[in-house]
Amino acid sequence: MKLFDAELKLMHVLWREGDTTAVRLSEIMTELHGWKKTATYTFIKRLMAKDAVARIAPKFTCRALVTLEQARAYETAELVEKMYGGATDLLITALVSGKLPQDEVARLERLLQVPEQ
Repeated sequence: MKLFDAELKLMHVLWREGDTTAVRLSEIMTELHGWKKTATYTFIKRLMAKDAVARIAPKFTCRALVTLEQARAYETAELVEKMYGGATDLLITALVSGKLPQDEVARLERLLQVPEQ
């Protein structure tokens, strides 16, 4: 599912905090981003409509139904498709052709190694 920037900001709070009341989410979003209470509630409702957030009674407690890993997987797949025509190798090439520190290059090489069979 596509989560837009403002929705992701709210989701990051839920992923970090766990189940949180809408009132507390509003306070956090005001502190972090200057949002008004109505803006926070609007984004909560949008996320509920997408089945990304559930409302739990009492006290309008919000629970993330989408994990950070699921959101990352979606965004990564969308990036690869949109910018690299679905070719993951082109994304990796773009990432490693820059000025990556040697320790990051070594870590990527380990991740990409195919185990011997």
